[in-house]
Amino acid sequence: MSFQIHEYSYVKHFEDRIYHSKIESRHRIELLNKLKEVDNLDSYNHELAGDMAEEYELTYGKIGTLLYSNIEHSIFQHLKNIVLDTSQFSLSSLWINYQKKNEYNPAHLHSGAFSFVWYLDIPEEIRQEHQQQKSYEQTKTRGLIQFSSHHSNDFIVLNPETDDFLMFRAHHIHQVYPFYSDNTRISVSGNIIIKT
Repeated sequence: MSFQIHEYSYVKHFEDRIYHSKIESRHRIELLNKLKEVDNLDSYNHELAGDMAEEYELTYGKIGTLLYSNIEHSIFQHLKNIVLDTSQFSLSSLWINYQKKNEYNPAHLHSGAFSFVWYLDIPEEIRQEHQQQKSYEQTKTRGLIQFSSHHSNDFIVLNPETDDFLMFRAHHIHQVYPFYSDNTRISVSGNIIIKT
């Protein structure tokens, strides 16, 4: 399983690092196929920061125990690249975002120890939209995700693609910029907590 760590140049602690890898395509395909069968997902907007019409909680009951467990197992395989002992952690919440034109996630942080985002579908038109901006390179943001350092004014802007998986400390401030094409980006996010 290959991965890389995005980090700010001045700090070597995971507090300000973003773990970047892939989740196997079969999990994405299986989840997307299952979601076509489910027509009564519970809205999760009241728990989330995003200005999005469609944000839903994913539970064992909605997507099935086996699929949920497979996703959880895959996420914890990645966590093993960050922490020595994953047995002290558990997945506390899992949700799916359908981000559409003009929607966005303002700067926010999460609860728990770690958070993650897994991209199920990012149309290439969204990934290329920032290139249409007239601004200079460092301020191009359309459709991108930005992480802001706790220790300086530095920030990291990433342009993820389908199957990408990002994991970061739950309190790492991040935001998702809007895009303006008639597309939908589908992502799954969640929080990992320390067991009590």
